[in-house]
Amino acid sequence: MIHNFELKNYRHVDGIENEFCRLGIKSYCYGFLTANEVIKYGKGNDKEWRAGYWGNRVVRQSDAFLGWEMGERYLGCNSKTTFRNQLSETGLLIDKNLVSLIVLDYTEECINLSDDEADERLLIVEGKLVNAYIEKNGKRPKCNFAKVKGEIAINNFNNWFK
Repeated sequence: MIHNFELKNYRHVDGIENEFCRLGIKSYCYGFLTANEVIKYGKGNDKEWRAGYWGNRVVRQSDAFLGWEMGERYLGCNSKTTFRNQLSETGLLIDKNLVSLIVLDYTEECINLSDDEADERLLIVEGKLVNAYIEKNGKRPKCNFAKVKGEIAINNFNNWFK
């Protein structure tokens, strides 16, 4: 299932966390997008939901965008700080009202897999998303700096059979 969260509809990142809880999203791939481009693709197979923190990875990264009315939640969080630095370096440190969060929910597909197997599956999906973007645009999304496992595997496969 695919979910679209327009960040402009939330005053605080807690709203995104609440949506993940309400929808029961535990294993997912995601993309941050503007009207013109994909900022980043990623994956999350968070276990923090067991302690009541849903969508933890994507919620922390969402907090890196500017403009949250009720202030930032994750001060000093390494994941958020790293992503904010990437946004700044690429000229994409923008207001959250210009950003959509697309979530591909793989919870049902991953429910009976081990954590390692679920992570493997999600890495491959993330790689396919990045590959499709590269094929269409001739470059990777600006904040996908490193190659992901699925992307490398697919590229090696294609190179072997050219």
